[in-house]
Amino acid sequence: MTYSDTVRRIAIVLTAAVSVTAPAACGGKPASNDGAKQQDVATIVGTKGASASASTAAAERPLIRPDMSADDIEHLYQLYYDCGKANGAKMVTEHGKEIVDKTAPGNAQVMEKCADKFPEELAERAQRTDPLYDDKLRAWVKCVQSHGVKAKVVGKNLAFDGGLPSAAGQKFVDQCELDAFVKG
Repeated sequence: MTYSDTVRRIAIVLTAAVSVTAPAACGGKPASNDGAKQQDVATIVGTKGASASASTAAAERPLIRPDMSADDIEHLYQLYYDCGKANGAKMVTEHGKEIVDKTAPGNAQVMEKCADKFPEELAERAQRTDPLYDDKLRAWVKCVQSHGVKAKVVGKNLAFDGGLPSAAGQKFVDQCELDAFVKG
């Protein structure tokens, strides 16, 4: 697996983690996977349950496009982490980079000030803003399946049977996402 693939997968996992925890911190309910077993399904989820001001900020969040390089994606996350540091979040160093310590008490509240800087995936934004999202999601899944990647719709999200796809499969996921949400 290349460094670029690793960063992309980390971005997906971080997005899912924040998407599940951020709504709870804002008084909403965490996103669910509609009863699917967590160990069997990797799900890309969006944020829900945020206040009106948070949803306005969310519309302005940086967009992670499937055609971005790993360096570009890393830069977007670094801007988010820099915001946290500037607002007093406790930091840790991982792989030579300073990032927000997800386990430090109080960091979730500090990072709410930086919500407008947290990058989001193309499908996340479409889920919040595109009235044709459901149709585009089905087109994305159908395209991914046509390339041999085991995927399905779970709730309002793309899910992979048996975990994240291989690096080769991820390329199809990215291309199909562009086809469905940008070209579609």
